[in-house]
Amino acid sequence: MTPPVLTATPYHQQMVDYLQQEEAKLWAWLNSETSFQSRLQSTRLSLLKSMVRLDRETHERVYAAADQGVAALALDAPVTLYQSPLTGEGLNAALWYIPGEAHVTFQGPVMEALTDDELTALLGHELAHYKLWQDNAHEYLIADRILHELSVQPDVGPHHLRSNRIYQLYTETYADRGAYLAVNSVLPVIAMLVKVSTGLTKVNAEAYLAQANEIFQVENPSTQGISHPETYIRARAIWMWADQVADSELNIAAMIKGEARLERLDVLDQADIKTITFDLLYWLLSKPWMQTEATLAHARFFGVTEMHSPELDLGGLKQRFQALGHHFTDYWCYLILDFASIETSSEDAPLIWCVHVADELGLEDAFGACLRKELKLTKKRIKQLRSTTQA
Repeated sequence: MTPPVLTATPYHQQMVDYLQQEEAKLWAWLNSETSFQSRLQSTRLSLLKSMVRLDRETHERVYAAADQGVAALALDAPVTLYQSPLTGEGLNAALWYIPGEAHVTFQGPVMEALTDDELTALLGHELAHYKLWQDNAHEYLIADRILHELSVQPDVGPHHLRSNRIYQLYTETYADRGAYLAVNSVLPVIAMLVKVSTGLTKVNAEAYLAQANEIFQVENPSTQGISHPETYIRARAIWMWADQVADSELNIAAMIKGEARLERLDVLDQADIKTITFDLLYWLLSKPWMQTEATLAHARFFGVTEMHSPELDLGGLKQRFQALGHHFTDYWCYLILDFASIETSSEDAPLIWCVHVADELGLEDAFGACLRKELKLTKKRIKQLRSTTQA
């Protein structure tokens, strides 16, 4: 089996593409030399003031672990390690990013608590953060900063908060992959994650992985974490990625993002829903007699200002509907119902056409229920409409 390669996750890549287009001015500013240089001196000074710098001669073991991580990730940067003051906050480590320099801080007695392999995994995790921020001309770092800036604005929307959260969760998932590559084994990574999260000094990583997988035999949970997924999710995710389990990225996405829902969309979900909505409206209004003053005005409410569009891939549109799942069924049904009922001057033609569209999208039962509830149509009447759907 070919070893897995550490690359940015699909979510990272999609977010970069989105932000480069939708937040072009903010992207240009944060990508400027002025923006980068303004952080360098303050970062170095903060480290010197608040941390104890560890020298190589005194701390050979931990630097050997760092060197192994650097080699495994093919990094070209000096690494400097630090110990933070005792704060009673448990075991941890963090990367302080400076372009061309990797600075890692330790919190608590983490060096004493971890074995050599576990310490290497921890440093591989932190150095993977550096790799992500350094790769592709810092574009993943810029995306991270944009999402953070948008999330702290006074008028921040829930979609920006969710985008920032999901991006951080995927970043930790990516960094765990760096931990794996540093030691070429899943078990030290899992043991390290459990020790850091619990403070335990001895961990059976195989038993914990079995425990994590046992959870997914009962249910398919998604993380509730804010910046880091729960340890059992991280353990399962790194095992799936390292062992190259079939559809691992899809399964990991289900654990990180969960099912898409209207009430918890991120910016990528919003863009996707907008595109699908537009395609549906183009389809609904593709009949010339459907393009009345009332229907066109309602389409403009959704942002559709022009009716000409490329040839629709109706099979692909149905697949996109199905991929979103049942949480969006009511949205699609009521959207179609709007155009079935808004125009009353064309007798049954709009209603017949909309029944046809709903059927083609696999919404037959749901749209039928919607018609019975909102328009008080009987099952017999709906059957009559369906029998003449080729309007």
